[in-house]
Amino acid sequence: MNEEDKKLIADYFANRTSDEDVPKLRQLLNSSKEARKFFRTFSALSEHVEELKNSQIPSSDKLIKFSRWTKHKTSVLMGLAALLVLGLMTLLIRFHSHSNPESKIADVGFSDTPANSTTMVQSIELIDHFDVSLKDFSGGIEHLIWNAKRYQLITGQLHLRFNQCVDLIFEGPGIFEIRDFADVLITDGIARIVVLNERGKGFKVQSPTTSYIDWGTEFSLMIRPNEKDKFIIDQGEVEIFQNSKPSDSSFITRNNREIENVKYIKYEKNLNSPKPGEPGAKRYKQTFEDLKQNPHVIGLYDFNLKKEPLTQKDLSRIPTKWSNWHRMDENEIALYRLVENHSISEIATHGIYHMCHRAKGRWPGSFSLSLPHATSFISLSIPQELPEFTANFWLKKFQQLGAINKLIRPDRWEGFGNFAVDFSRNGQPNLSHWGESFINSSRPSIDKLSTNWQLVTCTFGKERNNYKSKSKIYINGKLVLEATPTWTKKVKLNHFTIGGLPKDRGSYNLNCYMDEIVMLDKSWDETEINHFFRDGFPYYTVEPNHLAEN
Repeated sequence: MNEEDKKLIADYFANRTSDEDVPKLRQLLNSSKEARKFFRTFSALSEHVEELKNSQIPSSDKLIKFSRWTKHKTSVLMGLAALLVLGLMTLLIRFHSHSNPESKIADVGFSDTPANSTTMVQSIELIDHFDVSLKDFSGGIEHLIWNAKRYQLITGQLHLRFNQCVDLIFEGPGIFEIRDFADVLITDGIARIVVLNERGKGFKVQSPTTSYIDWGTEFSLMIRPNEKDKFIIDQGEVEIFQNSKPSDSSFITRNNREIENVKYIKYEKNLNSPKPGEPGAKRYKQTFEDLKQNPHVIGLYDFNLKKEPLTQKDLSRIPTKWSNWHRMDENEIALYRLVENHSISEIATHGIYHMCHRAKGRWPGSFSLSLPHATSFISLSIPQELPEFTANFWLKKFQQLGAINKLIRPDRWEGFGNFAVDFSRNGQPNLSHWGESFINSSRPSIDKLSTNWQLVTCTFGKERNNYKSKSKIYINGKLVLEATPTWTKKVKLNHFTIGGLPKDRGSYNLNCYMDEIVMLDKSWDETEINHFFRDGFPYYTVEPNHLAEN
């Protein structure tokens, strides 16, 4: 490597790389093993420096309390951190310049030496899990601190995120060892590795015989004792070399050749390795099955296709009244779509959706419902009055919000007990009972710009030591609206719609995506709502802020 090559790599980590330099850098890394080592060294160094800088910055809630002198000290510390970055990079370049080009450079962050445990706490997080049993660990998996050590997974699936840039989804039974925040040894098991961004390039996975360096891709491995590694690339490029011959590396792309000790599997022959979202999907499937048997669940709806033809019992559970303006008979079933109620209770009917479209759901292979039109809605019936009530809705991607956007709306206001929920233009929830409306604009609203799934929960019922009933709305498990209706003692929905109105009388439609709906004849408390939220949220996407804070 010459000085120009070193500067090209240094500029990349200093965010000074031009569009013209990108192909040069890519060519350099593909053609030079020395450059790739130098790149990985710089990557690890920059991560450590970033951690150093961040450790000096106070949280936002404390910033407002800072005096001028405190702010000045923070600026000084930031300046020192910047100087440290420059100094360390300079030393690194000088060290590398005086080293033998053929000699092995100790890869900072990629070495065989276990990383500092403090670094590991900051760098590795549990994203998702299902049915996990770890040898020599009996506590809650959520409380485990992942650091440089050996882990034996007896059962289940793990989804770990390394340094916010690489995902490892591991399926047991199997054994893996975290050697560093960018270096994992797998001696037994099936794994999928996904690079999330540029910082993840250079992530290394080792088997007892072979090393795999990920250069921005997604690939899967099956590693079993005394067998050849089985390997498949979904996309991108992986550098592979035998541990006994680290200098003889090969670059493997999709449907490329085999190498020694590795049985390359063509893409069409999938290894059935775990995918992002799969642990959560399995966990929620179990939750869904448990809810089916819960006697308090009166409505349990998903938007997957009904596999069996409609029976006479199905027909008896279809709402007989669509709205004030329209009645539906059996002949119209072909024109509209069934939303099956999976609960064992028969209090709530099946649902019928109108002017909606099936779309991708929260989990791989599942469906949600798109409500794109002013008259997109789901029609349901709950004929009984309920002293307690809970309704959960998974929503995302609000395309636009009109003046009033209906979530729950009775066909007709018939007196005390009628209950409605909608959102204002800015996403603030509104709660209505007969003759009363409640809104708290000071509370957080639903994030209409977010592409993440959000859980909206509406509850009604008496609280302990309180003879009056309260209505509450939660978003992602956090209370955003609380009201005490003057006269209402029970919820009375009868025939109602979800997501809009049968006739276009304005911009009333939510215009969003909707996934499972869960309704109960019980008022869930905050603990129950948060438990349901954590089971149902797809953590392989960006986590909600309040979860990251806890």
